[in-house]
Amino acid sequence: MADGENKGQRLLGIFDRLSRGETISKEALAREYGVTEKSIQRDIDDIRSYLAGDRDEGAADICYDRQAKGYRLVEEESRCLTRKEILAMAKILLESRAFAKEELHTILDKLIEACPQSGRQVVEDLVRNEAFCYVPPRHGRKLLDALWDISLFIKNREIIRFRYKRQDGTEKSTPLSRWPSFSPNSISTWWPTKKRKRNFQPSSGWTA
Repeated sequence: MADGENKGQRLLGIFDRLSRGETISKEALAREYGVTEKSIQRDIDDIRSYLAGDRDEGAADICYDRQAKGYRLVEEESRCLTRKEILAMAKILLESRAFAKEELHTILDKLIEACPQSGRQVVEDLVRNEAFCYVPPRHGRKLLDALWDISLFIKNREIIRFRYKRQDGTEKSTPLSRWPSFSPNSISTWWPTKKRKRNFQPSSGWTA
């Protein structure tokens, strides 16, 4: 096989390992591929140059980890959410108790995927531990579509009214002048139906 093909396969193999969060050793790779450590160093430099010229997609660099005695891929946290920020967002979602379990887990999975590779497992363990005790709201409905619809109504300056029944049995109707508080009780009332008017009943959702 030509040297160029050998080098190409070697580069792909090294980059694949780095992308999976592995720490690579020049000495070990040199033995595995049957080349010198200088060749492996040139491969690492080539990958580093590629990442430097493709920041929009890469947003990462190859750094030497003295403790692990090897090279690893480090994502630039300034361009993405840090593990602390992702954990904070996950905690806010869990504490809000606004979403059904299925919808919440989908959002959490995507947050964890956005976490830098170096700290992803720690964040996943922390989030999964808290999500295990999550108590969803009683309504059990998916809310993302409803939240999106309400946001569009407000953005387009449409008048939203909701109806509710007081404890004494009397019915009231009032316009929604601002975004409602985000709690299990208020969120559980948001459930739009396909009607033209934006009247709102806590018991049944959007009605004509």
